[in-house]
Amino acid sequence: MTSQDNATTWRLCLAAILAALLASVLRLAWLFAAALITFRSVENLIQGYGPVWNVDERVQTYTHPLWFWLLALTRWTTGECAVSAVALGGLLSATSVGLLWRLRRNTAALAVAVALLLGSRTWSNFATSGLETSLVYVLATTLAVVYRDAEPDRRLRRTAIVVGLARWRLDSEPRRDPRHRRHDVSRAAAARRRNHRRNARRAGRPPPRRYG
Repeated sequence: MTSQDNATTWRLCLAAILAALLASVLRLAWLFAAALITFRSVENLIQGYGPVWNVDERVQTYTHPLWFWLLALTRWTTGECAVSAVALGGLLSATSVGLLWRLRRNTAALAVAVALLLGSRTWSNFATSGLETSLVYVLATTLAVVYRDAEPDRRLRRTAIVVGLARWRLDSEPRRDPRHRRHDVSRAAAARRRNHRRNARRAGRPPPRRYG
C-alpha cells in the first residue's frame, strides 16, 4: 500500500468516526435539570426584569456569565430557550472538534483523537446539556491552539485572553483558609441558636437547652 493509499484510508476512517460522533451526540441530546435555573434568569432578562431569579429580588443564581450571555443572545435571536440551548451546545462542541484540526500532526492522529471523544460517553452526554460544558470544550481546545503560536508575545496575549474567559466564573474565587471556613460555620451555628431562642420566646415556650 502506498503512502497516498494509506492517507486515503485514514481520511475515510476519520469521516466514519466523525459521522459516528455526530450520531452519538444527536442520540444523546438532552437538557440537564440544573440548566433550567439559567433559563429562568435568561427569560427574566429578556422580559426586562434583569438577570435575576425572582423579578422582585436582586439575586443572581447563575455562576457562568459567559455562557449566560451567549445563551441570552441566542434566546433573544431565536425567541426560544430550550432547543436553542441544545443547538448552541452542539455548535460549540462541533467547534471544539474542528479546532482539533488545527492541532493535528496528521490525519491518523486526528482520527485517533476523535475516536477517543467517541469512546467518551461523558463528552457526548454533555455536548448538548444546556450547561456551559460545551463552552469549556471550546475554551480548552482554543487554549491548546493558542499555546502553539510561534510568536511569544502574541501567544502570551492570546493565552491571557482565553484564560481570562475561562476564569470568568463567579464561583472561581481562591479557596479560603480552612480556619476561616470553620469560623464561618461556628458563626452560622450561633446564629441558628439565637433564632431558635427568639422563636421560642415569641411562641411562649422555654428556649431549647444546649448540651455539651
